[in-house]
Amino acid sequence: MNKFSKIVKAAQLSLLLLLSISFLQNNIYGQSVLNTGLIPTGSFSGKVVMDQQSIHSGIYIYVEGTSFIGVTDANGNYVISDVPYGTYTLTAQKENYTIVKLDNQKIESAGTVVPVNNITLYPTETAEQLFTNAVRKSTNGYDNAAIVDFQKIIANFPGTELAVESEYRIAFIHYTEDKFTTVKTEFENFLASYPSNPLVPLVRYWLGKTKIGLEDYNGAINTLELMIGQDSTHQKAPDARYNIARTYEKLSNSSAAINEYKKLINSYPSHGRAADAQYNIGAIYLANENYNTAIVEFQKVIDNYPNNVNAVDALYQIGYTYYKKEDYSSAITKFSSLLSAHPNSDRAPKAQYYKAYCYYSDNNFTEAIAQFDLTITNYPNNNVAASAQFNKAYTYYTNSKFDLAVNEFQNYITSYPNFDKYIAALYYKANSKYYSETYTYQQARDEFLNIVNNYSNSDYAANAQYKVAYCYYNLQDYATAATEYQKVSTNYPQSPKAIDAYYWQAYCQYKLADYTSAIANWTTYVNAHVPNKKAGAGWYKIGRSYEKAGDVTNAKVAYNKVINDYPNCNDYNNAVNKIALLP
Repeated sequence: MNKFSKIVKAAQLSLLLLLSISFLQNNIYGQSVLNTGLIPTGSFSGKVVMDQQSIHSGIYIYVEGTSFIGVTDANGNYVISDVPYGTYTLTAQKENYTIVKLDNQKIESAGTVVPVNNITLYPTETAEQLFTNAVRKSTNGYDNAAIVDFQKIIANFPGTELAVESEYRIAFIHYTEDKFTTVKTEFENFLASYPSNPLVPLVRYWLGKTKIGLEDYNGAINTLELMIGQDSTHQKAPDARYNIARTYEKLSNSSAAINEYKKLINSYPSHGRAADAQYNIGAIYLANENYNTAIVEFQKVIDNYPNNVNAVDALYQIGYTYYKKEDYSSAITKFSSLLSAHPNSDRAPKAQYYKAYCYYSDNNFTEAIAQFDLTITNYPNNNVAASAQFNKAYTYYTNSKFDLAVNEFQNYITSYPNFDKYIAALYYKANSKYYSETYTYQQARDEFLNIVNNYSNSDYAANAQYKVAYCYYNLQDYATAATEYQKVSTNYPQSPKAIDAYYWQAYCQYKLADYTSAIANWTTYVNAHVPNKKAGAGWYKIGRSYEKAGDVTNAKVAYNKVINDYPNCNDYNNAVNKIALLP
């Protein structure tokens, strides 16, 4: 560059500097710098504020492609004056805040002041700041807000390490929301886009878990195996092996599941999942009723992982396995050991309950009642207390101590009205009154009617209706009894009691000398019971009805039916004697 050129260049720079100084001096509170006055002009007027700030001065708003600029006052107001006709883009900008552009802003007539939409600027964040905030939001349960921040990182910092991890984090949030179809696509896209990323083993692990959620069990096993094969030392590798085993369980492949659990134990003996695996091996053998092996495997949990939570569960399961084996003495010993060593454990209430139930199953009813009482006293707020109360009452019932049973079933009804055996307690209380010499048939009938009227869809309604009829029968009110028996066969045709109801309805009609109706109902009964020997009793009653009605011919047919078809029934000899006496 020659000397003259340098002088010209210096002059240009000096002029530009003077213009810049003049521009800054004349821009306070929105005054525009340049106004050539050569063409008609107008102004832009508006407001720009900073998010969560009270003073909004110092924000620049300029017309792109020109030197026209405005600066906000403390309230965020600005004016850009003397802007020539035209269509422009306005840009609002302040350091450390987002840049906002408004397109298609027009000045179309001289002297016009064009109002501009209000603008809010938000603080700009680094990728690190966004990521930290997103993780914190996700940790605190604000997943949607976290996803927004992760998406900002992906959009504003593409290709960076945090952007890649943000893709993983979004997919993981979707996994926690059980959006398995979406998650599968996201994780598969991640693996295709970043095959060498350090997160790949973790992505494969969660992709495997996602396939489990989609019930693609074979696909899950393959994905988890691939994850372990890629990095068997990864922190999630033991969990991957565990989930492979669990998946084989879902496929009902017990042997494969046991093999996978053993691989886990051998490869990661110090990992927390090893104790889980050993416990699950025992549980598989228990579920398959291989009780002796189950006991051996549960004992390994206690021996090899004595400080693991599974050790207490294993002790309980050994007791329960002995119970399933009907080795009640050994079961009681194990349950007692658990209660002594771990009285405050989660397994203690059930151990106490099954200890009592073992005594019941072993016909030691006195001790059973004592142990049921201990269950109720020691664990009043646990569900086992309700079961213990019911079984205490049932123990009295099965031992024909009906008055005590009535009281104990009432205790259950009063204390546990929302529990599953409530209607059963009503039924057995009514039955206890039926068999007790303290209560009348009328009192028992009313208890049964309560079930029929208020719990007609329950499993006990048909039996209760049957017992209502039986009460009337025992009261020798045969007409009402017949009507009530008919309700059993009509209202509960699928009940086992429906066929027996035909027999007793017929018997009541027989008592009332309504032989035609009796024959019809006994015929229904025998047709349902052929070739059961109970049909022999029905045919004998049909013969008796025909005989009472004076129809000797049909009486003989019925008696011969008993003799020829049901020689083992209780009425065989009666039929032989009756037919011998007929003319």
